[in-house]
Amino acid sequence: MLFGERALDSREAKHKAEAWAFFEHYFGGPPAARRAESGWGAARYHGAHAKLPAAKPYQRQALDVQDKEFSHYSVLKFSPYISVSAIDASLSQELVKGLDGGLSAGKLADAINSTLNPLLQQGKELIT
Repeated sequence: MLFGERALDSREAKHKAEAWAFFEHYFGGPPAARRAESGWGAARYHGAHAKLPAAKPYQRQALDVQDKEFSHYSVLKFSPYISVSAIDASLSQELVKGLDGGLSAGKLADAINSTLNPLLQQGKELIT
């Protein structure tokens, strides 16, 4: 198990349908349409991109730049400065301590950052 004694498995979630309905509503329903119409964020889900404002020259320019950038967009599956196993080990260690210690999400994020940042810095120093 990744998180020690606790098994975190979405298959055991009590409200799967409700969680997915919220996800679809927030990222593809009226809230997503409102965000797109206001020009907030990069709207690519369910055609919301067409709702982005384009009435003013700067809005059209922003859309043009965004369209050109999306052809180069990809999600990195790794960091060149740290190994996946180091990230996994740090996350496992800090998540177990944080969950067992009842840390807030903010304190847990701070703890994770405090273990990963030195590893990232060390990786950057080794590459440069």
